[in-house]
Amino acid sequence: MIYSDLVLCTKSYNEQDTLDWIQHYTTFNFDKITIFNNESPIDIHSLLKPYKCDIIDVPGYLDYYNLLDNYCKKSDAFWVFPIDDDEFLYLNETPTNINDFICNYEEFSGLSVNWQCLSAHNTLTRPVPSAIDYCLYGQEPIVSKEQLSSINTHIKCFVQPSRVRNYVAQPHIPALTAGHIVDYDKVITRDVANEKWNNKILLYHYYIKSKEDWDKKMKRGSEGKLYPVDSSFFSTYDQVCTGYTVYDDKLKKYTDSYCR
Repeated sequence: MIYSDLVLCTKSYNEQDTLDWIQHYTTFNFDKITIFNNESPIDIHSLLKPYKCDIIDVPGYLDYYNLLDNYCKKSDAFWVFPIDDDEFLYLNETPTNINDFICNYEEFSGLSVNWQCLSAHNTLTRPVPSAIDYCLYGQEPIVSKEQLSSINTHIKCFVQPSRVRNYVAQPHIPALTAGHIVDYDKVITRDVANEKWNNKILLYHYYIKSKEDWDKKMKRGSEGKLYPVDSSFFSTYDQVCTGYTVYDDKLKKYTDSYCR
């Protein structure tokens, strides 16, 4: 039986971003990495050939909720980790083998993890070569527990697929057939927002890497339903992520092995 399955749905536009992601998660020793490729403009099959992962092509419109529903219903994994390609897991554990960590939560149906959002700091052009390099070392991401922006209360959940009813509401926290989703301290999580933030486990998440990236996103229309399709909105949006800044090097223990 597969114990841990990392699941990504992506339409990747940037080779370096994709390499940063796969190299980061390789350090956690997941039993399986499953990537749903939704017509990525780059050749993701060739790019990721050196890595141990299953790539499944999904052409046309991608219904993310139904895809997660169907995948959980068919999965033979004990745990499924739906993580996006702009999210980087941090564990305050040594070693950082994911199976050794998540086995402590087998009595529960899922584990909730808070975002820790990285700011673009009003950067106008895409950092080269690596966006995560820039976010970690070139500027200061937000870490203040006392002055968290509302965005950092958002959670993602790692789940036992056999206990998932569906993801109809939204992909951050599923409806269950049994049991509860808990946080790191095994306190029940009841909503997509959790203000009980801790630094023992986090998903570092950059909403946007630069104004250049924002403008490209606006042209694609991927944010049009939620935010004004207006490049001037970038500054306001970016400030929400910036918040109160203190330098944070938690991810350095991973990125030293793959960031250039």
